[in-house]
Amino acid sequence: MTGRVLVVDDIPINQRLLAARLTAEYYEVRCAGSGAEALEMMESEQPDVVLLDVMMPGMTGFEVCEKIKESPSFGHVPVVMVTALDSIEDRVRGLEAGADEFLSKPVNDVALLTRVRALTRLKRILDELKLREATEGELGIKDSIAEVSGDEATWVAIDLPASDIEAMEDAARICRSRLIITADQDEAAQIIAAGDAELVALEVSGPVDGLRVCSQLRARPDTRHVPILLIGDSWETEALYKGMELGASDYAFRPVDHAEMVARIRLQVKRHRFHERLRDQHRQNRDMATRDPLTGAFNRRYFNDHFARLLRHGDEHNQPVSLILADIDRFKSVNDTHGHPAGDAVLKDFVVRLGICTRATDLIARLGGEEFAVVAPDAEEGIASRIAERLRASIADETFDIGGETQLKMTSSFGVATATANDSMETLLARADAALYQAKTSGRNQVVFAAESEDEPDQVSA
Repeated sequence: MTGRVLVVDDIPINQRLLAARLTAEYYEVRCAGSGAEALEMMESEQPDVVLLDVMMPGMTGFEVCEKIKESPSFGHVPVVMVTALDSIEDRVRGLEAGADEFLSKPVNDVALLTRVRALTRLKRILDELKLREATEGELGIKDSIAEVSGDEATWVAIDLPASDIEAMEDAARICRSRLIITADQDEAAQIIAAGDAELVALEVSGPVDGLRVCSQLRARPDTRHVPILLIGDSWETEALYKGMELGASDYAFRPVDHAEMVARIRLQVKRHRFHERLRDQHRQNRDMATRDPLTGAFNRRYFNDHFARLLRHGDEHNQPVSLILADIDRFKSVNDTHGHPAGDAVLKDFVVRLGICTRATDLIARLGGEEFAVVAPDAEEGIASRIAERLRASIADETFDIGGETQLKMTSSFGVATATANDSMETLLARADAALYQAKTSGRNQVVFAAESEDEPDQVSA
């Protein structure tokens, strides 16, 4: 199933025509004959896109759109207004009501399907983000998302003609936004990647190939989510529709009306900011659920899940996986003598040193108290032992600053084990723990490598 579309029109023949076109493309279509009926169906039908007639008795399409967008449960559903009205004022009114697009009657099939496909993709991204938000809320780690606006942003215009630049400059003044004009798409990509732009405007077919730029921006992880507004002439409809298929967010026809430009850009920036808020909230909530709040290392829960996954991956690809357990020597005396803030400072600095001395692919986790783990994928025992020795030296050779003028000399003990064909996560942990115990009882400040038998750990260095 491609998606679910709700068609809202008081004329049955219009319902049937739109339903036939969409059903032929494998959309599931539901129909409503009035605004009130549509609002009742929104919750039960859960459409991906709403096609909404403007001129209806009782409640106009503008009013229905406003009520849809005000709803906390289905306000993120895209709305396309389908109307015989084609004045700039009506289009601006619809965009200000929250509509995502206008389609003029008689509806062009290509325009209809292009818009519905693009908005269905958008809706599913939002559904995923909202689902994560709901899950995190049930876990008690949800923060409220404040209302976002579409003003005070930075826009990038890539090689637009003078008439389009004039419209963009007027829109930027109204929106209190900054407009950066460039003919260099690489410069534009750098600005976007740095997080300094929230909208890109480009000509669909000019000196710079707008479709190619659109495709390239969508392919890069650091520019993938920025809204893209294509501008073209009325005879360039096929190219504009192709741009929407490639991931453009919206398009506008020349001559560009300044009020419509403002409404379109505000809508795109507002939507982008809402998406980014959801993504940021998810990242923050994910960190809260998976990381130790004091040190920033991964917590035991994440360690258990990811360690097991790394072991399975190593087994499937015949790659070694090593585990390093680290325990700060005589850590209790730090808390007893200097207080818990000093102990916290040591723990945080300890994790910083672990990060410096390990590889980007290694997993660092705090297992509890002053005990930490480093999982080193694709590292046989020689590499793992060298990593552990580097860690040991980093701890022992430099003092720890605990505030004021006090510097503490600390050491740490390490137990290392490399997975064998018979090792489960539990047995590898047991072998590394036995090696760590041997390092502690043999004088501390040393690395002990676990032999395949837990009874025969090998001391590497002291």
